[in-house]
Amino acid sequence: MKTENNILTLDEFKDKYYGKRGSARREKLEKGYKNFKDKK
Repeated sequence: MKTENNILTLDEFKDKYYGKRGSARREKLEKGYKNFKDKK
């Protein structure tokens, strides 16, 4: 029985649900992630 591979990379997930880089929704996500990642 063949099964499907439902695993997405983080970039594939963001592309699918937030659009490609450059879209307003994706850039908002990336900006929020950068702020989160930079906090120490």
